[in-house]
Amino acid sequence: MSFSFHKGEVPANVSRCSNLVGLALRKNLITGIIPPEIGSLSTLVGLNFESNNLTSSILASIAYLTSLQRFDVSYNKLLGGIPFTISQLVNLKTFELSTNNLFGELPDPIGMLSNLEVAYFDSNQLIDEISSSFGNICQLEQLFLFNNYTGIFDKL
Repeated sequence: MSFSFHKGEVPANVSRCSNLVGLALRKNLITGIIPPEIGSLSTLVGLNFESNNLTSSILASIAYLTSLQRFDVSYNKLLGGIPFTISQLVNLKTFELSTNNLFGELPDPIGMLSNLEVAYFDSNQLIDEISSSFGNICQLEQLFLFNNYTGIFDKL
């Protein structure tokens, strides 16, 4: 359903698709929130909401998606921080959060994502200090942190 110009919100009843492996709604006109019911899709391997108009936060309920390997919500209007529960996504390989309104620190539990290969955190309002826990991510090939708020102006 990518590039289909679907409008509206992600329906909560998508959680009824208990055998769903991939959900790609990228480059549509999706608005509103990521429904917490998505957390019940335990077989989901890929979740892609890139380039929509989602305005919620990243829900802690995504931690229940333990099979998830790819999570892409880049180019939306998501708010808030990255939940600490992200550490439960032990199979995650690609984590794309670019170009949102996310703020705060990159939580230490990201260092528990030992299979992570690609992480795009650029173009948000994150404090771009890299925790020592990132040293635990041996598979990491790409880490993008550019165009974030560093806090340097607060010291002037």
